[in-house]
Amino acid sequence: MALAVDLTVLGLLVRTRHLALNGSPGHVVQPARRLLLAASAATLALNAADPVFANQWGKAAFDTVGPLLLIGRAEIGPGLLQAIGLTNRSQAARKADQSEPAVYADSHDRSPETQLELDDVSQRGSEQAVAGRVPEALLYVRRQHDGDFEKVIDRALAGESGLAVLLGNSSTGKTRSAWEQVQRLPEPWRLWHPTSADELLAELPTVGPRTVLWLNELHRYLYTDDVRRDEAIASWLIEALQNLDRAPVLVLGTLWHEYRLRLAPAEITNDTRPQVRKLVTGHFIPVPETFAEVELRLLAEAAERDPRLAEAEANAEEGHVTQYLAGGPAQVERYLTADPAAQAILHAAMDARRLGWKSSLSAGFLNDAALAYFSPAARGT
Repeated sequence: MALAVDLTVLGLLVRTRHLALNGSPGHVVQPARRLLLAASAATLALNAADPVFANQWGKAAFDTVGPLLLIGRAEIGPGLLQAIGLTNRSQAARKADQSEPAVYADSHDRSPETQLELDDVSQRGSEQAVAGRVPEALLYVRRQHDGDFEKVIDRALAGESGLAVLLGNSSTGKTRSAWEQVQRLPEPWRLWHPTSADELLAELPTVGPRTVLWLNELHRYLYTDDVRRDEAIASWLIEALQNLDRAPVLVLGTLWHEYRLRLAPAEITNDTRPQVRKLVTGHFIPVPETFAEVELRLLAEAAERDPRLAEAEANAEEGHVTQYLAGGPAQVERYLTADPAAQAILHAAMDARRLGWKSSLSAGFLNDAALAYFSPAARGT
């Protein structure tokens, strides 16, 4: 009996969602909504009956939470979904009518801003570049590792060459942290981001004073399928850092944890890249995965001035702020721009989970349930 009611509720929930998302008028949605309320009430009674008769009042209260949420969903869900649909359509229409201006860096203009390779340094807090465009920067929240990084920059400003390798996994804020520190370097400092290991090796002998070598994902230059080239690059970098005639030279790298022991192995009996190990050892600056308590307090202050940070503060799980900024919006956009078939499967899976379906969802179930999210015309294709 309980299973039949649960399946009835699931079918009604799928149907009312489909009607609401497709803009059906209220008099069409109303009968399904009323039946959903009745089925939800039956689910409430069935869930609470056994624990009430057994005088297990705590369990009875707990078991009524789900049905009460379903009743609330039946009351406000259709109108809310219709409002969301109208909002998304109006936003899409506005975006289609607006052209997004872009600012490009002229490679011949040697001003402090454009001499930096802006197409290789993202200001959006993610690890990915924004092809030649300078977006509005997120407010930067100072992290604890920035203190160690600043010391390297301070020594460079004083005329001493240095190397810093920001060590952390994807989307932990390595690139943004490096970008913030680079901004402290005045003219005539220049930034060079080699596009390949071959370009780096060919141009290294010409590197002069007040040059920043931006080596994002350092393993692409020092841990490739050409060991001899890796060692040659490491040797030239060591020479550039030690040569007083070239000083100051600043080498900034980022690296994932999985490559750390490859570049600087703990066991050196079979060390195939001794120059690489010599170069990077002692220069790692760990970038934590999550925001510490003090960083979360700074984030809360910055969020008052930047709505994007406010969104991250509200939605990032367990301090994974930079990961949300880097990947969360992209995942939402991917969902919103998915084709109707993909969205239908996702909606069916989400509603099944909301109804308490805890076991794995079979392909057959998802295919059958997803049909209810299509319009009649779409189901016929």
